[in-house]
Order: sequence, then C-alpha cells, then structure tokens
Amino acid sequence: MNYCTSPHVIFRDYPNFGYLTDNRNFGYDTAIKSSRKIGERVISKVGSVFYSTLTNRPQTIREIAEKLSHIFTDIPFQTLENDAKDFLSELSSDGFVVCSDDPENDHVDDWFSYTNLRNFPIEKTQLMIIRINLTAIGLPIIV
Repeated sequence: MNYCTSPHVIFRDYPNFGYLTDNRNFGYDTAIKSSRKIGERVISKVGSVFYSTLTNRPQTIREIAEKLSHIFTDIPFQTLENDAKDFLSELSSDGFVVCSDDPENDHVDDWFSYTNLRNFPIEKTQLMIIRINLTAIGLPIIV
C-alpha cells in the first residue's frame, strides 16, 4: 500500500499530541463542493510522529517505516512497519490519509484532475461577493 497526505487535511504537531482537521470544515471547499467532510481528530504524540513522515507524494509502508526507524531506534523494524500500516490504514478509512495499492499511481487522490474538469454553477451571492471584493481592492469589474 502507498500512503500520502490528503490535500484537505491540516495537521498541527503540538508538544503532547497531534491534531488533524478537514480544512473544508472552515468553509475552504473546492469548486465542486466535496461532499465528504471528515471532521477532526486528536492523535497521540507517537501518532503525530508517524503522521509527520507522510508527504503529498505516495510512499510505501516500508519507506515510511524506514523514516520511523531513524526516530525510534530501539523498536524492531517489523514492529514499526506493522504499527505504521495499522495506524495509517485507520486514518485512511476515516479520510485523513490517502491510500492506494497501485504502485504506478503517481497521485492517488482524485480531488483534482485536468481530465475530470466540470462546469459548476456560480450562485448569485457568490458573484456579488466576488464583485465586492474586487471593488474593495480597487480593481475594475469587467462583465
């Protein structure tokens, strides 16, 4: 399996725990208004260390465990690999991590794709807000 961060999730590493939240909870949504908003989760300090090894590019469990082995030097590699797989699989099933079993897939999340462009309607209130914002910064409105 390959794991990477989700483009919608914000991660904060605090001194005693980690915090994951879906950025869409705060009104920052895509133009197509993604339907699955995953909420938030507090994770342990160890979970925070595990999560911090992820990047926006897919990595295998072995690659992740290799990073973790430099941090947790007294833990057997197989244990790190198993724990990482269990932890990241749980986060993936809840939507906080993107997971794929396709090793050839360069980008395992379908939240954006040039091959999947769709028109979406702009509501009148959205258009008014855009006009107000443009006017506020002194830009001309071209219709």
